[in-house]
Formats: sequence, structure tokens, C-alpha cells
Amino acid sequence: FFPHALGLQGSILLRNSKEDKAKDFFEKALERNPKLVPALHGLGQLQLEAGELDGAAKLFEQVLAVEPFNAAAAFHLAVVKEKTGEGNAVELYAKALEEPQLKPLASIHLARLKFAEGKYADVRTAYSDAEKSLDLTPRDLYMNCYSGIETNAIDDVQPSIKKLMALLAQDSDGFIAKALVTLSAKLLEARD
Repeated sequence: FFPHALGLQGSILLRNSKEDKAKDFFEKALERNPKLVPALHGLGQLQLEAGELDGAAKLFEQVLAVEPFNAAAAFHLAVVKEKTGEGNAVELYAKALEEPQLKPLASIHLARLKFAEGKYADVRTAYSDAEKSLDLTPRDLYMNCYSGIETNAIDDVQPSIKKLMALLAQDSDGFIAKALVTLSAKLLEARD
């Protein structure tokens, strides 16, 4: 087989949740062409999912060395960097925003990092992009509301608060209740 055909077969197997077989095809493709992007990226995804973060990072870095504008590799490398707390995750997520299919997920990850930095206006912008095509998790709704209160966009947080309240019945770990109490306190503080 040609390396590209092996890489393509690996990608198809990966999409069909046949990880072990996909790994074999990716490895065979890389034996024949060590710079084959689909095989490098697919193997990186498998390592990321297995929690092998160092190996995954190296593979995504190899993809970016061959294709510097590969938004998917930038996104997955950013996920690794975010998990390890190393490097330039914000910069990599920003690169991933250029790919329309990755923009919502990259926006959510970027918002979470910006929230941790206390950059609440950036958080609001990122969540605004994400909300157009994804349902936010309760944690993301909370961070969006908190950031809205911090940036005096209090009227804008009402829809997210309503979504949190609608999810309250499913609050098995108490997070939503605590979030609503915290947000209520922030709103009262902001009104004074």
C-alpha cells in the first residue's frame, strides 16, 4: 500500500471507533512516510485520548512543522498544553479559531483560559462565538454569567441564568445551586 492509502484507512477506522486497527494503519503509514500528516495527526489523537500527553504533543508538533497552518493540530496541541499547564495554549486556540468547524470548541477552551486569567471581556466574546452553535455546560454558563456581571453586562446574563435555573433539577453534584448563589451575590453586589 501507498502511505496515503494507509493513513486514509487509519482515519476511517478512527472515525468508526476502531482505535486499535487505526493505530496499526497509522504506524504502517509512518514507517513508509514519517511526515504523513493524517497519520501523525490520527496517532496524536489516539495518544491524547489515552492520556499519553507527551507523545501526543510531539505528534501534533510534527504536524505543525509540516503544515504550520493546520488548525486541527493546533487545537489538539492546545488541549494538551491546557491539560499540562505548559506553553502557549491561548495562542494555539486562537489559531484553531480560523477553522469554522473548530471555532465553537476552541472558543469554549479559550474562554475558560481567559476566565482563569480574569480577562472577563475576552470570556464574553469567546462564549458569544461558542453559543451560536453549541449548548454550554453549566460550568461554562456560570463563567459566562460571572464575566457578564464583572463587565457590567448584567442584562446580557439573564438568558444564561435562566438556562442554569432550568438545569437545577439535574444538579447531582450541587454545582449549579452553588453557582446560582454565587451569581446572586455578585448581582446584588453589582446593583449597590
